Amino acid sequence: MAEQTDSIVQNVITHLTAVLSKETSFDSLILQRADTKLSLDNSLLIEDAANGDKILQSLLPLLITVLRTPLDGVDYGLVVSLLSTVLSHKSYAEVVQFISQNDLIEGLQSGVSHLQIACINQITKANPPDILANTPVILVLVKLIASRQVESEVVYAVQKALSLLASFGHLVRRRLFSGDSLEILTSSLFNGDSILQARLMNLITDVLPFDKAPNQYIPTELIAFPPEGISHDDDLLLVLNKIQFYRDIISNPHPSTLITSISPQIEAVAVLYSKLENDPVMESFLTNETLAFFGVLSSTYMAVFRELDVKYKLTHTLESSQLNFNNAATNMFLSLLSPRYVYEFLSDTIRLIPLRAHTVRVLRNLVKHEPSFQLLVSGSCALADQTKIVELPYLELMALLVPITATTWGVNGLVRWPKVVDAILFKEDVRDKDSVSYRREVFDNLVKSPSQSLGVWNEPIRTKYRELVHGVVHREAHAAVADESAS
Repeated sequence: MAEQTDSIVQNVITHLTAVLSKETSFDSLILQRADTKLSLDNSLLIEDAANGDKILQSLLPLLITVLRTPLDGVDYGLVVSLLSTVLSHKSYAEVVQFISQNDLIEGLQSGVSHLQIACINQITKANPPDILANTPVILVLVKLIASRQVESEVVYAVQKALSLLASFGHLVRRRLFSGDSLEILTSSLFNGDSILQARLMNLITDVLPFDKAPNQYIPTELIAFPPEGISHDDDLLLVLNKIQFYRDIISNPHPSTLITSISPQIEAVAVLYSKLENDPVMESFLTNETLAFFGVLSSTYMAVFRELDVKYKLTHTLESSQLNFNNAATNMFLSLLSPRYVYEFLSDTIRLIPLRAHTVRVLRNLVKHEPSFQLLVSGSCALADQTKIVELPYLELMALLVPITATTWGVNGLVRWPKVVDAILFKEDVRDKDSVSYRREVFDNLVKSPSQSLGVWNEPIRTKYRELVHGVVHREAHAAVADESAS
């Protein structure tokens, strides 16, 4: 086996040597064969450590030379893949015995994207990450992510690497958010370049959930942008990035003091939204992201959102006197707002929601909240009449039933709608991909419910589920179940 491996590796060495000297063109099959062989049978590298090291010593210098050299027709992705494969069983401490840390740093600074990515792949293996904290590696990575000249695939790899290392290494975080690194990050965040800002905001978003006391190092100035840069900035892409940034950090785990630190920025989003209807360009570009932000804020910090709503009349278009359910923004806002908030402050709006295909997204949101669901199934509200529910297009019907069947109160309501259960069980020729997917999700939810909750529908639902999953045909007791449920 070792002889076969040696032969494959020797073929790669011979071939790449010839490619470098321009004696032959690049043959991807030779590298693919070696990569596949070494990937599928890693024991060739692990069990015979001496032979594995011999392979590394033979291949690494050549692979790195190829990555450094601009050559026509070379699939550099294959070269990186083979390099990663032969190093896959080596820890970072072992890797630097073959490629020194200085060589890795030189590779990062080379400007050759494939070589940079190969080096980044090895750096992310550092375990614990903090072994890199007192090296130049972190600063070099920061310089890469803060440069517009670096290719996008390298930036993506750097962001992933920094996020991983900083999330699990508090000394890396301290190095990243202090000294020269902090100076570069701060400069890039506030230089007005929307591309650089987006990169660094993504990095902060990734790391923030792990930045906890007593090892909390992300400074407030990297999070709290000047509020006027949100409410009065002409660069709409930059504004969009900032709103998304605040939505992301609020929706993810974050320090308890964060909401106080960014309250001026949150209010700036409210100020911006209050002005959108007077500027059609801003309205079309920023409405969706702003509503998504309010959705997260109302769910996470309802009191904060309520205060802003009262001050800036954020939900005035959702009040019963202003409602227009043919307006896409109205339906979007109601589909994103906390259903508890809608119930507590806009209950009249819930009573007026019509049952239409285009309002299903609104209903999908509200039924997740038990009091809202109970209101919707009462009186003349949208879900009070099962006959009207089954008149929905099948796709929208199944989409609506997914969140309903995911709750105990929804299942308790569903079993009192025999026509709706019939539509779930006995619909023939469901071919639309999305309808099939939603229907399967409905069944997945139902079979997780206790048998007693499903009542007379328990056995038919589980039988139909087995049929859908395993393709087994069972006799359908349609009429008997319907009669029993109605009695």
